Order: sequence, then C-alpha cells, then structure tokens
Amino acid sequence: MSQPPNDLAITRDSLLGGGDEAAYAGVTSFMRRRYTRDLANADVAVLGVPFDLATTHRSGSRLGPRAIRSISSTLAWEKAVNGWGFSPFDRLAVVDYGAAPSITADPRRYRRKYTTMRKLSLIRMLRC
Repeated sequence: MSQPPNDLAITRDSLLGGGDEAAYAGVTSFMRRRYTRDLANADVAVLGVPFDLATTHRSGSRLGPRAIRSISSTLAWEKAVNGWGFSPFDRLAVVDYGAAPSITADPRRYRRKYTTMRKLSLIRMLRC
C-alpha cells in the first residue's frame, strides 16, 4: 500500500503541479513548493523578507514570511484558482527560496544585504 505524500517541501520531485499533503502535517513552505536554493529549473523563486525595523510599537512583522508560508499550506491542495480555470503551478516551476537574512538595528545594512542576496539569486536564475 502506498503512503500519502508527506513533506513535499523537501521530497517533491517535480517543480510543477500540486499535491495533496494535509495542511497540518509536513514541512511548511510557500504553497507546499519545494524548499531549495537551486534555481536551475525554477521559473519563479519566492523569497521571504523578515523586516521589523519600519514599525513603531508593532513588532512582529518579521514573522510575516513564516505566517504566509503557514497559511498558504492550507490552500496548496486547490487544483484550479477560482476564475482562472487552471493552476499556475501546473505551468510555472515555483520554488520557496527561504528568507533573506534578518539584520536588526541597522536598516541601511539590512537593505544592502537583502539587495545583494536578491541580485545573487537573480544572477543564479539567469545563468540556468
């Protein structure tokens, strides 16, 4: 008897298509996409940007990428997006690239570090 898919964020073979992993189980990634830094076959890379320095008395926005990944796992099973009639994941190879490094207390340094990471990711994607 075959086992249901589990931990698609790390076990998924294809970057295309969806899956039927339970929302409450498995490794959390954006829409249950493969969690990887390898952009060789990716069309789109989702990058979380945890940033808390632009808010006053409202800390916690740095947890946004984690929260989006968590809630998106409840939607990953849908086969077609309402109104579109197809799933974009059947046509686009989407990966979860992880999160930009979080640097606290220095917004200028954070911006430089994030910009550098974004440029390196784009260069890797273009080389593939």
